[in-house]
Amino acid sequence: MQFHNVIDCFNISKCCGCGNCIIACPKKALSYSVNENGFIVPKINPELCVNCSLCVSVCPYNSSHNTNSPLNCYVALNKDPSVVKNSSSGGVFFELASEILNQGGVVSGAVFDSDYKVHHICVENINDLIKIMKSKYVQSFLDSVFVELKKQLDTKRVVLFSGTPCQVTALKTFLRKDYENLYTVDVACHGVPSQSMFDDYLKNLRGKKKITNFTFRYKKDAKNGMNAFISYEMNGKRIVKNWIDDSYHYFFMHSFSGRDSCYSCEFSQRLRDSDITLCDYWGWENHHRDNFDKNDSVSGIIVNSRKGLALLESVKHELKTVPTEYRWIIENNKSISSNVANQKRDDFFEMYRKNGYKKIESVFRKKTFIKRLFFRFKSLGRFFTGRR
Repeated sequence: MQFHNVIDCFNISKCCGCGNCIIACPKKALSYSVNENGFIVPKINPELCVNCSLCVSVCPYNSSHNTNSPLNCYVALNKDPSVVKNSSSGGVFFELASEILNQGGVVSGAVFDSDYKVHHICVENINDLIKIMKSKYVQSFLDSVFVELKKQLDTKRVVLFSGTPCQVTALKTFLRKDYENLYTVDVACHGVPSQSMFDDYLKNLRGKKKITNFTFRYKKDAKNGMNAFISYEMNGKRIVKNWIDDSYHYFFMHSFSGRDSCYSCEFSQRLRDSDITLCDYWGWENHHRDNFDKNDSVSGIIVNSRKGLALLESVKHELKTVPTEYRWIIENNKSISSNVANQKRDDFFEMYRKNGYKKIESVFRKKTFIKRLFFRFKSLGRFFTGRR
């Protein structure tokens, strides 16, 4: 069957919200909309559509993707503690991005704006790099960043794009040709909650107060990075929570809040489109206890292409890297190869739609009290025994 536009074949489980179809439409017949669960989806003005099918051709689900197989895998840590402290894991991305900037290139990644909206930007100097470092567990709005990156690539500038696996495929599909001066890094993706839900969460969190700083992966120093803390500041006071005590993070980690496509994802697989995959290396001490300190915040690196290998080799002098196995990396990070929705996800969203975030926060407090109490006692026991 021949589809004339993406709405003809639209399936919520086959839309990652990249916006390729909207950007590509020559008649501006497509625009951004938000579905009932708060996720970005396309909508069409049928009076403007001329059935050119360009929107169908640039959809990442209609592309030939997942073309790269893992070549090498490493456990890694930046040699500079200050870089590690300002990174989610081991500080690898900083070095990859710095190398591109040192070549006069452009780096694109996700940033919080002043209202804590997450979107992609391009940076061209080292001082702005910190803006796109660290994790943002919210779907990033790509807007027109692909258009800007194409302009840069066509002028022969080196470009590094960082995003989720579907965003990497979306970029390559949008470009419609291979660029030797393009490098791509994806992150191990556990699914993406919507900006709408994050906004509601922050509103519920702050009440009438103002949040002046928010961090999903807060580090007190370079030695506690494998713990998942969130941090925010209100009225000059910093509040730090373990992930299990924060409703938004809990729902994210337990696969309640991602978009539909995240749980039938064709892009988070062993075969990927990116040159390099970066991830947390949970459980690294089971295989590399003698290589790092037990409290080190290390990264897993999966090199997927020769181009990615060359980029990593150019920055290895800034990192401590040890070869590892792909199967070891995914032992405790299953989201690298698959994501499965929580069985109660539909109930979760029905409650959210009907009653708002305040209600699901209340249910979270009641339903997880024993689990959170047990988690804290378990963590305390690990502290006294010296185990992680």
